[in-house]
Amino acid sequence: MASFDKDGLKIDRLADIYSDISTSLKSSFGDSVDLDERSPLGIIVGIMSERYSLLYELLEGVYNASFPSTAYGIYLDYVCALNGISRNPAVASTVDLTFTRSNDASSGQVEIPAGTQVKSDLNDTLVWSTDSGNFIASGNTTATVRATCSETGTIAAAADTLTFMPSTPNNIASVTNIQEATLGNDEETDAELRARRETSLGKSSTPTQLGLTSALLNMLEVQSASVTVNDTDEALGTGQTPHSFQAYISPETGQNLGQVGTLQFSRLFASGDEVTVSLDGTDIWTQAFTADSPTTLNLIANAIKDQSSIASTTILGDTAIQVQGATATAFTLSTTDNNSTGITSDFSVTTPDSGLIDKVAQTLWDSKAAGIQTYGDLTGIATDTNGNTHEVYFSTITSKQVWVEYTLTVSSLESYEIGNNQTLIDALSSYAVINYTAGVDVLQYELITVAGNLDIEYVTSIDVKVSTDDTNYYVGNVVISPEEFAFIPSSSISVVVQD
Repeated sequence: MASFDKDGLKIDRLADIYSDISTSLKSSFGDSVDLDERSPLGIIVGIMSERYSLLYELLEGVYNASFPSTAYGIYLDYVCALNGISRNPAVASTVDLTFTRSNDASSGQVEIPAGTQVKSDLNDTLVWSTDSGNFIASGNTTATVRATCSETGTIAAAADTLTFMPSTPNNIASVTNIQEATLGNDEETDAELRARRETSLGKSSTPTQLGLTSALLNMLEVQSASVTVNDTDEALGTGQTPHSFQAYISPETGQNLGQVGTLQFSRLFASGDEVTVSLDGTDIWTQAFTADSPTTLNLIANAIKDQSSIASTTILGDTAIQVQGATATAFTLSTTDNNSTGITSDFSVTTPDSGLIDKVAQTLWDSKAAGIQTYGDLTGIATDTNGNTHEVYFSTITSKQVWVEYTLTVSSLESYEIGNNQTLIDALSSYAVINYTAGVDVLQYELITVAGNLDIEYVTSIDVKVSTDDTNYYVGNVVISPEEFAFIPSSSISVVVQD
């Protein structure tokens, strides 16, 4: 007999149902009742038994859909969602397509419409479509655009194989993919999802990266955030301890994480100079002039950074070092001129707005699983539900300054409005603030697009070079790691105009 009790669901199978109905009929009409499978009553018993069996199987399916080991399809998605785990969707492969113009480079810009299709040959059923519109700038012969495959999955495309355009845009001669495609992936299967859920839950000390990142991004004072998890038994190359997470934070403009100030020297270092650096009244380093002023300044910055109460130091120009404390506690940094050569300094400490470092610490404490260790350069104080305080560690997203040099070729230097230079500088600076968040690379074609979209009069070609040290400039992209964001202030953008 079917049952649903503390031991779970038990159902009757077809043979059991057929036997029970037959027994009931004999009990009601006597053993002489004709239940032969070819008799009218026997046929009815067979039909009813099958119907009841199907209903029981449906009930069993609904019951089993409640358990990860037996759920399937959308029902497995529902069960995994209770643990904050979702099925990895199918993702299409992507590729960078390089288009070449057919007309002269000085003939003006050539549009590459969004959705332009490229295939490997005429008979190929797979189509790669450009994700967005772009153009070949006047003076340039090529432009590169990202394209996505029409089908999802691990679809490959070797270098220089995507060369056929079903419909060729105006003034485009050819197209190719200089590098092979980045492979997509198929939708995660039930077996893969089930195994990933079990693995995830089996790591009881592993926090949810998405949950921690979302909690940080929901803070009004935080602009960018990322989280790395080390769920192994070994320390990572970055020093992150086993079974810990490291959160990286970039505050909104005007917000500071920790105490931030600037150590400003009165002039460049020169031969004969020697200074002793003190932190909170204790001498921590003595540095004499070495090689040149930048080298000497860098050695002082490194000595300050080595202190546990200091999170980071950044060289600002030739005579200043920006210093960020590792906690919300104020500190005093000073230098003494040992040889009285006049290389004096001042230091100012800025109090963080609203104790942001502790607010981040509290957010992380409230969002992480119990027992999970934190790691980082900054230390904030969080309070638990019992009123006890705890140190929570995290880091800042490091700004990676990028210098950009535009070269605009114009048809008439006399007619060109020099004010357009500042317009271009402002446009890129604004674009950078909005788009260059944690881990986003600086792509050369995007820099050209920013300038091209301004449609500046008399400009016939646009060239861009980038640098990460303001010395070595090159044509190409700047790679940004997950713990960094590209910083492109107006002061690091220059514009050269030529005819």
